Amino acid sequence: MNNRTITSLILSMILLISCSKTVDEQIAIAKENAAKGNYEKSVEKYEKALKNIETDEQGLEIEMALGSIYQENLNNPSKAKFHYASVINYAEYLDASTLREMAKKNTSIENYDAAGRAYDLWLSKHGKTDLGASMAYERAELYHKHIRDLNKAAEAYKKVYNEYANSPFGPKAAFSLGYMYANELNDMVKAAEEYTKFLKNYPDNEMVPSVEFEMKYLGKTLEEIPELQHLMSKQS
Repeated sequence: MNNRTITSLILSMILLISCSKTVDEQIAIAKENAAKGNYEKSVEKYEKALKNIETDEQGLEIEMALGSIYQENLNNPSKAKFHYASVINYAEYLDASTLREMAKKNTSIENYDAAGRAYDLWLSKHGKTDLGASMAYERAELYHKHIRDLNKAAEAYKKVYNEYANSPFGPKAAFSLGYMYANELNDMVKAAEEYTKFLKNYPDNEMVPSVEFEMKYLGKTLEEIPELQHLMSKQS
């Protein structure tokens, strides 16, 4: 190999090294593009960086950024779901605030499995903090109103009023459980049991009249409830 060939190889290597970017540099460029509104270019840079991550912290930062851009700027919910779900894989690096944000963001884009994972992780780590009751109730609502797994919803509501009975969410969960048994699961025995527990545990709660009304007409159709006859006549 002559000197000219060696020199060419050295120059090529220097050029290659000078042109390559570290992951942190690629992330910085992606951020700059996002700040300027160049979202497609930003995504390109983030995804290139994601293939070469050197630390979990870099992976977490990129997944969160991609989820946000796809959701808020590029209106691509399927890719937003993928990246927000991937964030949960970095659970050991997520603080309480970020986990809570991921639970809410995944719920907002109907990424319910990932949202459930985020709520479960949050409660396992931070369930005894001030936000524990509200997060436990939101988790129950997720299973009840979004995932529509009524058995898991029942367990989740019970967790709320068993572990956070004295919080504002205790009576809400107790009422929701009774209402779900009566009006969605058609189990009047369990509905009566839960409503009875409510009246015993929360005798001064503002929802007592609603519970008493529900108990009075358990199993009745709308046509069989005198207090609702005026509503029926308006609809006919």
